[in-house]
Amino acid sequence: MVRPSSTLLGNLWNGNEIQLFQETLNNRSGGVRLNIILTTDCSLDCPYCFTRSLRTQLPRHEMTFSELQTILDAVSPARDTIRLMGGEPTLHPQYSKIIKLIKERGYQVIVFTNGLQSLLRETKPGLPDKILLNLNDWSTYSLAQQSAIQDNLSALGKRVGLGYTILKASFDLSMHRKLILEYGLQTVIRLGLAQPVVDGDNAYLPNDDLTAAHQALVKWAKKLSADDIRLSMDCGFMRCQYNDADIEALVRAGTVLNFDCAPTLDIGPELRVWRCFAFSSSPGVSWSEFEGLEQMRAWFEAEDATCRDVCGDCEYHLNGWCCGGCLARHVIQDDLGIHLNEKNECWYRVL
Repeated sequence: MVRPSSTLLGNLWNGNEIQLFQETLNNRSGGVRLNIILTTDCSLDCPYCFTRSLRTQLPRHEMTFSELQTILDAVSPARDTIRLMGGEPTLHPQYSKIIKLIKERGYQVIVFTNGLQSLLRETKPGLPDKILLNLNDWSTYSLAQQSAIQDNLSALGKRVGLGYTILKASFDLSMHRKLILEYGLQTVIRLGLAQPVVDGDNAYLPNDDLTAAHQALVKWAKKLSADDIRLSMDCGFMRCQYNDADIEALVRAGTVLNFDCAPTLDIGPELRVWRCFAFSSSPGVSWSEFEGLEQMRAWFEAEDATCRDVCGDCEYHLNGWCCGGCLARHVIQDDLGIHLNEKNECWYRVL
């Protein structure tokens, strides 16, 4: 799936969306997308969290140093960016050593965090290249937690980009705007839809609220653009939820459009691998079963086809502009008797 260039999408619009799509083909990022789950432990208990199932499933919560080195040996600093996740990655007892190792080997590193730990700013001079702080509704934090987040933002400034997980159709990004302007943070907010974990118990945005949530994104894109703040879509958004006027408004607001749901490869302790967090209640597959990351990704992509067929006639699906939304939502529908493959099964069910 294309990773549209934010510069291109912010400046190019001629009313011909297919031409816009073709123009983005050359902006495809190289390498295999993967997330390294350093630990499943966390200092928060967000209701939408994907990692809940891993905490009960995996006998060991932390990735070992040698497991991390195995991953680093399989990727290339010239092509791949290292994305460290959790749980809360800064809770790994060797977090500082891990950051040092990754930086010494020449990789760009992104840390996904809840922003509460002071260690986030204490690994100088080897700080992460980018810190993605997923900020919940401000009222859900205690005063001490709010202060801890602000201390990190004050120290880290431009390294930090804020994210938000949409759990309700009506959401408020006012605090994100305030913190970006106050602390000089990156001026892009990464938005993700709270998606279900198949067979999990996490909270997620109901299907009936998807349309309203997509429309609320348009409203916030227009509003935030007045302060030169842009939105960036994470996976699982759907092109069919927008009309052409919505798309033009998003493009003019500089929104990074993304209607993708391709395998991301989440790699956890014991080198277990999942296509993405939404399938983390399954055993996953073992790193040792594959000859490399490209083969692993190709396997997941081929198996995906057994689970997703509802958008076969959609023009946006046929031209590659949209994957049809979150695969986990489709798998959950499969359990209700909808669009199983010819063997009446989905790959997820036979792992």
